[in-house]
Amino acid sequence: MNMNSLSITIATEPVTAESVPPEPHLRLPQERSGKTRVALLAAAGQVFAAEGFQKAEIAQITRAAGRATGTFYVHFENKLELLKAMVEQFRADMVASGLDRPEHTADAVRDVLRALWTSHERHAPTFRALAEAASVHPEMAALYAELRDNARHDFRSMLRSSPRFADESDARIAVMASALEILVTSCLYEWHAVAQRPDGYTEDAGFECVLDIMTSVLARDAS
Repeated sequence: MNMNSLSITIATEPVTAESVPPEPHLRLPQERSGKTRVALLAAAGQVFAAEGFQKAEIAQITRAAGRATGTFYVHFENKLELLKAMVEQFRADMVASGLDRPEHTADAVRDVLRALWTSHERHAPTFRALAEAASVHPEMAALYAELRDNARHDFRSMLRSSPRFADESDARIAVMASALEILVTSCLYEWHAVAQRPDGYTEDAGFECVLDIMTSVLARDAS
């Protein structure tokens, strides 16, 4: 056979950057990457609950997550970026609970308080870390202030819809809403984030106590 006369045709597709697979050492399967991110976020909650935000170390978080320290930087630039992701989970939970609506009536006080209560209980380490980081990081301070202002807005709309406050000025309503927000946030922080609870405290007892205070403020016949 004359090899010079042999013609072999191979069908090929044009090679593009998209068609070239990444080198093995550059591959990071999406499923594995997602699990690692979830593990880091969960581990950060454990470490923040035990150490607080400032004292927590990235090595502690990766160790608690069962991951190498280097994997942290695949997902987050630093500890502050990690906290932002945790806060986004916190906010999404509150939105899903029904808090993200234009107005709340006085009749919604139980539902609003319950949504705040369960969200802060579920994300207590995030709440603690955010409050701590807000004292030294302006960006986190602005985020914390935004979350608290949203709660004040909910309380203002409740007060405005209550017959008891029908004739009150906007300034008076604003002061009352701020007082209620401070009360609720302080209770949530002390009881959930740092576990400073009085003797005999239970979640139900704490919730009902704060609800009684808010209901008496909003009630038509309160003294």
